[in-house]
Amino acid sequence: MRHGSCFQTRLSWPLNGVWKKAAHSGIGWFFSEMKAALWCWIQKSLENQCSKGFWTHKAQVVYCGRQLKISDNEKRPRWAAAMLCIGWKASREELMKQDEIKALFDQQAAGYDTQWEKTLPIRNCLHFLLESAFVELPSDSHILCVGVGTGAELAHLAHNNPGWRFTAVEPSGAMLEICRQLAEKDGFEMRCHFHEGYLESLADVAEFDAATCFLVSQFILDQQARSEFFLEIAKRLRPGGLLASSDLSSDIGSPEYEVLLRLWMNMMARADISPEGVERMRKAYANDVGVLPPSRVASIIESGGFESPVQFFQAGLIHAWVSRRTPGRII
Repeated sequence: MRHGSCFQTRLSWPLNGVWKKAAHSGIGWFFSEMKAALWCWIQKSLENQCSKGFWTHKAQVVYCGRQLKISDNEKRPRWAAAMLCIGWKASREELMKQDEIKALFDQQAAGYDTQWEKTLPIRNCLHFLLESAFVELPSDSHILCVGVGTGAELAHLAHNNPGWRFTAVEPSGAMLEICRQLAEKDGFEMRCHFHEGYLESLADVAEFDAATCFLVSQFILDQQARSEFFLEIAKRLRPGGLLASSDLSSDIGSPEYEVLLRLWMNMMARADISPEGVERMRKAYANDVGVLPPSRVASIIESGGFESPVQFFQAGLIHAWVSRRTPGRII
C-alpha cells in the first residue's frame, strides 16, 4: 500500500504454545508473550512487504493509535490488539520519484520540442479545442499553467488572448528556462510570472480564472495523492474557475488498450523515437505512469474539488477533460 491508504488484517500467527503456558504462568506472562509475538509478526509482515516493493526503510506504522518507526531506534507498542492498521507514509518526493522525474526533464529540455515535433498535430488539435473551452473567460483573465514544460499551451493562449496574464509552474528549471525564452522571443514575457517548483510551493490564493495541466497528473501513482494534487489546483482557482487537463488514459486490462498501445507505440516509432526508447515507454506505462480508465481519472478530478469533468478530446492514449471548480465548496 502507498501514501494515503491503509489496510486492516487479522493476526494469524501460531499461538498454541502461548495459550498452554499461559494457564500455568499467569496473565502477566501471557500479555508479555502476546506483545512480543505481535511485534515479531509486525516485523515479519513489514519485511515481507518490503521484499515486494510496497515499503521502504522510511516506512512508518500506525498501530492501535500509536506510531511505530521502523528504524534503528524502534518504538515498540505498549499493548497488543487483535486488529492493526499499517499505513504508508512517505514524502511526496519519494512517492512520485519527483527528483528522478525532474532530473529526466532537465536532461531532455534542450531537445524536448524537437524530439516530439512529429506529434505536433495532436498538440495543435488539443490547443485548438482548448480555445473553445476557455472562450467565455474574461478578457483580463489570469491563467495558471501547471507543469508548463517548455510553454506550448501558454504560448498558444498568450498569442490568442493579449489581455491575459499567466503564472507558469514547473519544477524543472531547464524546461522553465526554455519557456521563459519563448515568452521573451514572442513578446509576452511581461504578462508571465515564472515559478520554479512544485504546485504546493505556490501561494494557495484563489486568484486564477482557469488552469491548464497537461500530461502531469499521470505521474502520480497513488490515487489519493492524485486527487490531492487536483485539490491543490482547485484551491488556487476562483469559485467556478475552469480546469483543462489531459493525461494518458485507458483501461489497461481491456482488449482496446492493446490496440491503442500498439497504435501509440507505432506513432512513437514514426516520431523518430528509438526502438529502445519505445520499449522503455511501454514498460513505463505499465509500472511508472498512472494509466487509468478515463472514468476513473474523471472521478479523481471530481474528488479534487471540481464538478463532473467532461471529456473534450482524445488522440490515442491522450484524453483531455474540462471541469469547473465546485462553486461554494470550502477547499
